[in-house]
Amino acid sequence: MPIVGEDGIATCRDIDIVHPLGFARRFDTGFDVSLSRDPEATDMIAPRGSFLLAMSDGLPIGCVGLKGQGGPLAEIKRLSVNERIKLRTGQAVFPKRFPPGKSTFKVATLAEEIELIQGLNASTGRTAGIYTEIKRPAFHRAEGQDISRIVIETLARYGYKTKDDALYLQCFDWNETQRIRSELGYRGRLVQLIADNSWNEAPDMDFDTLRTRDGLARIAEVADGVGPWMPHVVSGRDGAGKPVVTDLVATAHELGLEVHAFTFRADALPDGIESLEQAFEIFLVQAGIDGLFTDFPDRGVAFVNGLKDRPKP
Repeated sequence: MPIVGEDGIATCRDIDIVHPLGFARRFDTGFDVSLSRDPEATDMIAPRGSFLLAMSDGLPIGCVGLKGQGGPLAEIKRLSVNERIKLRTGQAVFPKRFPPGKSTFKVATLAEEIELIQGLNASTGRTAGIYTEIKRPAFHRAEGQDISRIVIETLARYGYKTKDDALYLQCFDWNETQRIRSELGYRGRLVQLIADNSWNEAPDMDFDTLRTRDGLARIAEVADGVGPWMPHVVSGRDGAGKPVVTDLVATAHELGLEVHAFTFRADALPDGIESLEQAFEIFLVQAGIDGLFTDFPDRGVAFVNGLKDRPKP
């Protein structure tokens, strides 16, 4: 999920794997190195203009000052990232995942991630695609960075330009999704993400309206698919204990849209679902979604491969 620094270089984050890396923020009082826990803080100088904070649950957990040469990207590269923790307790959000504080992980640029994937494709003979999200574009433009333009230009530089290429581009901001298609002329596969209104994912957005039939019809004029939250697809259980499948998938399919739901986690299952495989069964087979996001891709691939062996109805 790219974010953009002061130098216009897109960097990647995945909020399901590492600490949420906060967006660039301005502080009127500047950066006070005396408040840093870095033992070399006295060697640091205040960063110019915008700089990045590492955030967890909306609270800052650290900042990056400029040390030596290299500009804003060098500042970002000084960050280390790990599995999410609860800020107040220091305990892992997902205790059975990779232990926080073990090994060393850094923030990669979008270009570095693409080169890794393309390199693995070349060395393994397989074709792994890319699913890129443009985060908070309105915020970035207010800070002087057109994140959508930067990301699209980066993707094009590596050969991702059309719907024939192994890439989806997604965004929560409906106004930006339309701009990506029209003003920026993006011709690849485009997905409109659908959030819960309480998340405040995009300014002046009513996601409840966007997932009605009229809203989905508007999306179908611009995008190739939608990415709904899991409860938008299966809202719970009925009196008999059966999954209640909403009409979102059926309506989206009638309008020619793909449906890719998020996010399937073995350690954070919805109420009434006992295993990740049961969730896959309900959403892929019963609800009929076309794809999904999961923190456990090995189990997702195994489940989908198993579907090939089932007798056709």
